[in-house]
Amino acid sequence: MRETVRMKNRHAEIKSKLAQKGSSLSVIAHKLKVSKAALTLVSMGKSRSSRIEQAIAEGIGMTPQDLFPEYYQPAWPQKEEADMKDT
Repeated sequence: MRETVRMKNRHAEIKSKLAQKGSSLSVIAHKLKVSKAALTLVSMGKSRSSRIEQAIAEGIGMTPQDLFPEYYQPAWPQKEEADMKDT
């Protein structure tokens, strides 16, 4: 449940930040030649597309890693974390 609320909040924040920059999900969709629904699904976390994630992030001045951190976590623990577990 908490995950769903977080995704909806992120979607609303994305739309707001795009509007502040004079853009929208529709504008990005047009540039990428995809449907607005495709962008909405990605921004809500219901679908994945690295190309759309990149375009949305660029549109609001972020990186996809910062905007969608759940998809970009390292596969292995950082060296410091691994060293701490050994002690």
